[in-house]
Amino acid sequence: MAAFYYTLNIQQDFKHFFITYPFLDFDNLLEKFLLFGGSEAFLELNLLCKDESQIILELAQSDIIEQIPFFLLDEPFRNILVTLALSDAKLESTFIKSRVPLSFKEDILQELIEQKILYIEYSREEPLKSYAKQKIKKELRHYLIQNKLRFTKPFYHFLFAFIIPFIKRDNTINIPKAQERFVQSKNRLISLWFEHLSKELIKNYFQKVQECYSYWDRFSEFDIYAKVQEGKYLIGECKYTHKPITKYELIKLEAKIKKSDLKSDYIAFFSKAGYSKELKKLKRDDLLLFSLEDFKKLL
Repeated sequence: MAAFYYTLNIQQDFKHFFITYPFLDFDNLLEKFLLFGGSEAFLELNLLCKDESQIILELAQSDIIEQIPFFLLDEPFRNILVTLALSDAKLESTFIKSRVPLSFKEDILQELIEQKILYIEYSREEPLKSYAKQKIKKELRHYLIQNKLRFTKPFYHFLFAFIIPFIKRDNTINIPKAQERFVQSKNRLISLWFEHLSKELIKNYFQKVQECYSYWDRFSEFDIYAKVQEGKYLIGECKYTHKPITKYELIKLEAKIKKSDLKSDYIAFFSKAGYSKELKKLKRDDLLLFSLEDFKKLL
């Protein structure tokens, strides 16, 4: 399969969102961006001043469907995008769950990438075999290293998670179902886009970051893995919840790092709700704790 490369301009998008909605307080602005970033051309200016359930109601009653490229609402594109919106994003798994033959994969992805709806985030996991005839454990013989599919804008992700799955035959939207899905799953979307924005904060903090990406392997997933200086690596974890991050989260992350055998010179946390007193009291030069206030530096 051909490689399709794309640079996510999320900091630039965040700045544009801030310029468009300067009347929102910062915490509200950040959360609305994580859900609706990239929607500026689609939504009325005052809509994002309202609460999220009202936004869904008014979106469902608007002409938003007519503004979406028609081919995205047809199969196989619709199936793939709706499945992807609330999945683990692994490429081959998304096609299988969508019941779209993998033989169509390259043509479909090329179209979605050229239209700047999706991009591919490539796996950095080392192959199980270092040479052709190397034997591998029985339980790993069917293991497949997979790239991931990502939406290019939070708003595209939002639409295919909460609006487009509930379009009825008469082209109206089942609003109660859309709102129910939103309540159940909105934190999943917010958390993913919080990770993307946190990567930009790492680039801002270290300035000469050589690589910064998500990392996953057969053992674990890591929100951020970055080469921040020559020979120095950082692993980061992002928590957009109402609970402060505790020392226990640090212990769990260090155990995951050991199991995946990753190099880690720094550990970074990014938290909406701050940190426990016990964690903040740790005197470690390799531990970085970022709060929502730090994200203002991206504007």
